[in-house]
Parts: sequence; C-alpha cells; structure tokens
Amino acid sequence: MDPHKIPMKTLKMPSSRLLTGLIIIAGLLGTNVAQAGQFGVTTVNPVGQTVSIGDSFSFDLTFLPGTLGTNGLKTPLTFDTSVVQYVSASSSYSGAVIDDSGSAGGAIGFELYPTGFSGGVNTLATFNFLAVGPGTSLLNINPEQYLINFGWFGINGPAVDGSVTVTGAVPDASSSLALLASALVGLAAFRRRSSKA
Repeated sequence: MDPHKIPMKTLKMPSSRLLTGLIIIAGLLGTNVAQAGQFGVTTVNPVGQTVSIGDSFSFDLTFLPGTLGTNGLKTPLTFDTSVVQYVSASSSYSGAVIDDSGSAGGAIGFELYPTGFSGGVNTLATFNFLAVGPGTSLLNINPEQYLINFGWFGINGPAVDGSVTVTGAVPDASSSLALLASALVGLAAFRRRSSKA
C-alpha cells in the first residue's frame, strides 16, 4: 500500500455536531478578539498619584475612541470622602453635564452627548480635589458608551480607574493649640523686651 494514498474509509471525520460546536467556539473567540478594539477606552489620567494632606490635585477623564463611532458617553465617578474632597470640575465640551450634587457622598456624574469624538485621546473633563485625610481613595468610573448607528442604549466599555494616595497625618487640634499658645507667649515676650529698649 502506498503511504501517500490513504483510502477514504480509514480517515475519521468529526461528527457534524462536534464540527458545529468547534465553529461556534472559534467564532466567539474571534468576536471577542475583534471587539477588543471596537469600543473606546475611558481612563482616569493620571491613573495613580501621591499627594500630601492639604494639597490640591486634579485628574482628567479621557476617552480613546475605538473603531465603532461613539456619539456620547456617561459615567459616574466615585471616591472616598474621608481621603479627598471634591472642589470643582470643568470641560471644554459645550454639551458636557457634570452633576456634582452627590459630591458630599462621594459621587459625581458626567455625561456628554451627542458628540462625535476625534481620533486620539480626548480629554473630556478635568476634576479638581483637595486631599483631606491619610489613605488611598480609588477613583472609580463605570462608563456607558453610546455608539453611532446603534440607537441610544449604553454599552459598558472598557475603563481604567484611578487612585490617589494621601500621605501625612491630620494635625491634632491640641498640639496645634499648644503650638499657637507658645508662639503667642514668645511674641508677647519679644514685644515686652522691645518696648523696654
């Protein structure tokens, strides 16, 4: 028997159900790989920073469009109010809505639509905060993207959350008062000495 000529009846073909299952799995894997670049990525920038108590700091909410056209975006932004305090926010987009009514509870809302985004990274808004206590606050976002030609329903797109670490100790009120008292005593002694001269 010629090894290059194998009779057809000796080849085992997979069953049609197995073959269909393999095609479906391959299709799903291929779809997930293809979709990875289709949706835009929303990011807190810089992703991480370290500041001291009393420092003002800011970060940007940025968006890098995917291959599918995005017409708008909305996201909540949550943070730890024992570590950071919201001060203000601004956006260069005229259609941006920043809802800071929940900022005392650690939540801000951001919406921007209808807007087409340019290629490259788009800075959607800048948020300004004050560091008020030691610790780390996550800056969590959960963006919904509104895609062009797909109707007005939100699709949760990829996101990169941020964080801020605040260092330093909150000054103790009693030690601050003691320091103030000693400064006043020193000032009084200096004035008394100056007036005798």
